[in-house]
Amino acid sequence: MQNPSVSDTASLLAQAASAGRDRLNDAELQALLASLQIAHADQAAPAGAADIRISLNSTREFGMVISAGLGGLEAELDEGNFRRDRASVYAVAELTDAEDFLGLFRRTLAYQKLAAVARNDGTPSPDALLKACFARLLELAKAFTPGKADAPCVLRSLELNPVQVGEGMTVRAAMCEIGAAESVRLPRPIQKIDKLIHPKSIGIIGVSGQQHELRPHHPAQPDGQRLSEGAVARPQAGRNRDRRREVCRRPQGAGQETRPPHRRGRRQCSL
Repeated sequence: MQNPSVSDTASLLAQAASAGRDRLNDAELQALLASLQIAHADQAAPAGAADIRISLNSTREFGMVISAGLGGLEAELDEGNFRRDRASVYAVAELTDAEDFLGLFRRTLAYQKLAAVARNDGTPSPDALLKACFARLLELAKAFTPGKADAPCVLRSLELNPVQVGEGMTVRAAMCEIGAAESVRLPRPIQKIDKLIHPKSIGIIGVSGQQHELRPHHPAQPDGQRLSEGAVARPQAGRNRDRRREVCRRPQGAGQETRPPHRRGRRQCSL
């Protein structure tokens, strides 16, 4: 059975699509927010309130993606200035639920600010309201994802910013973009993404934990004999050294020493 909020949203999106518009107007946005149980506030937020941002975006690679994080002016900050999952968190709508995404959102600075404001004001924790909001948004994302056969149109993006959480959820600005319904594509193997990120086993090739015994090599000796076990074959250092060095002798005299000749050409010279 289809959720009434989804059916109401479907009629709103179909109305905008039939009018040739790619965005919902103010009246349609008010109705969409009411179906999501989010109130619209025109006045400024009270001092000390924490702003957050919640959005849905359609992507080619992952389908519908839900995200939440810092809102208001803080949403304009570059996320590269923060550690991972501190400014915003993202999740594929097909692979998550409200409980899991709430656990992901708890890592952000935005949630920590919400929790701190609730403690200071003596109000209940925002977890229940956030979880209910995430559940409705995920249901909306799955109902109007690209390739949905019975969807009148496609939800391109929905952004709620800034959002305040108190006794209820209020938003001061919202935007919703839609697109024409697309032909049904072959289903993406989205379920394989989780297997890629969390494999059951990992194989390492090219490394062995066993020690292999190295047998010594016995080169043939000039007299046809072999070295005994454990012996090491060494070159005849004196003969090889004599071949590499050619001494240039000088006349015998006081204070004179024999010096090695210049190596270029390896020619023997006498002075």
